[in-house]
Amino acid sequence: MNKKLISKLAHIAIPPAYLAGLFDGEGNITIAKTGKYERSTLRVSVTNTNRDVLIMINKAYGGRLNNNTFKNRPKHHKISFRLTWHESFAADIILLMYPYLIIKAPQAKLALDFWHLHATLPKSLRCKLLNGHWVRTAKTKLRDKQYKQKMTKLNRRGVKL
Repeated sequence: MNKKLISKLAHIAIPPAYLAGLFDGEGNITIAKTGKYERSTLRVSVTNTNRDVLIMINKAYGGRLNNNTFKNRPKHHKISFRLTWHESFAADIILLMYPYLIIKAPQAKLALDFWHLHATLPKSLRCKLLNGHWVRTAKTKLRDKQYKQKMTKLNRRGVKL
């Protein structure tokens, strides 16, 4: 970690436009299933080999910073780091970047639609109580699956025709 660089730049706020530019090139938005009951969640991450810039973003916007370890990382590849936000924090970061996004704007729009539906729909309409646990209804599972499929399609690599 370059402490001199961090201390020199600590007083400079990371503008949302900078974060959006970095995110357009190095970011990812996913809708993932988590836990025993396969609850759908929103996840936003930025991956980069420059840990210092991710530390500055982390200080400004929060999130969780981890080493991005791969078992079979080729020796000629640098170690990378990932800064991740989940659920409502992910939605907040997307809202902050959205006016500046170009490449990832369609994914951001879909993610915000997904999160808005989860945040505004009462739990009693999304889930049912089963054995003392809230379990997603079949309708909710289908809707979440459709959102996930749309996001997966938008995130595909290669030329979009």
